[in-house]
Amino acid sequence: MDANNAAQLQLLQQQLQDLQQQLQAVQAQQAQPGGQHPPPPPQQVIFAREPAQANQAGLLNFADRNDIEFHKSGSKALPGDAFGNDLLTRRYGEITREQVRNAALLYQAAQGRDAQNASILFNFLDASINDIIRARVNTDPTRYILELPGPVQGATIRINDGTCFLKAIIDHTYTNTLSTAAAARSALSSLDSYMAKLPKYDITKFNLYVKEQLHELAACGQTTNDLVMNLFKGYFKCRDNKFVRWLERIRDDYITRTVDIDPNGLAFMEQVENYYKDRLRTSEWMKLDEDQETILALKAQLQRSPLGNCKPQKTMNSRQKKSTGRLGTGVPGIRSGQFIPPPNAARTRRGKKRRKRRRVVRIQRRKERRNSP
Repeated sequence: MDANNAAQLQLLQQQLQDLQQQLQAVQAQQAQPGGQHPPPPPQQVIFAREPAQANQAGLLNFADRNDIEFHKSGSKALPGDAFGNDLLTRRYGEITREQVRNAALLYQAAQGRDAQNASILFNFLDASINDIIRARVNTDPTRYILELPGPVQGATIRINDGTCFLKAIIDHTYTNTLSTAAAARSALSSLDSYMAKLPKYDITKFNLYVKEQLHELAACGQTTNDLVMNLFKGYFKCRDNKFVRWLERIRDDYITRTVDIDPNGLAFMEQVENYYKDRLRTSEWMKLDEDQETILALKAQLQRSPLGNCKPQKTMNSRQKKSTGRLGTGVPGIRSGQFIPPPNAARTRRGKKRRKRRRVVRIQRRKERRNSP
């Protein structure tokens, strides 16, 4: 025990001597005229990918000019026309208004950086929307105005919350019901009809349409499990034979589990679109193969020939045959291969008989006039 105590005592004496030497050095520096203070220790650098993220979680000091400029720049409106009906966010149909409001009440009561960001967001959105959207949202201001306890006991203050304001804009702009998800599912199941209507079977527009329907489903918190087969059904509507043969090989490999395609279909759509763009760049998209060119040439040759311009004769059904009313013009019992005169033949025969009777009458009258005294 005595040896341990002696070692500890010696260590403490050494530390005391070091502190005294440091104190003497500081006093000597301060005693010199014009002496400089030791430089402050370097501040710890916080990792950030962008300048705006360097102090993302810290409070804004509005006594600092930089923080004031940050608040002003964040509250400015977006450049261009005022926002009308083009807001796109994720999961806007899944998150309810109550969930947004409860989260806003928590960070507003904490009076932290999230509350400051919500204030900037409100100013930014209010400056960016047009009068039509503003009129819709202002019909129910309680959706984004929060009542919080004030500095005086029993009093409350009203605060415009940016997150609740954003939710109100979305709810007044989009229809987030089950019918939206049902319409998106119906559109995805009839991709073949949509592809058939596209001019020149534009794969890029087709993929964009599919992603829009998937976004509608995701916004309502739903997904689809048969997207890959619906994509195959839509792509097979293209009239490019080489593209269809290439797609058939992929489908066969997918069915036999030789190739794995992600159920979300994004990688598959990108692969098909790249193939489409390559053929479009080389002017091979929708180019006729040898068989198609031969068929097209035969059709053109047939149209130019004299037989190609002949119209097929119309055949009479049984009712039309019975309604003709005269032998040789469709009366039942006509022998096969018998000559059938034209429809106006009966009228021509009646005319000949009528003229013959008139001629006989005229001859008889002439004879009567001659024999008369």
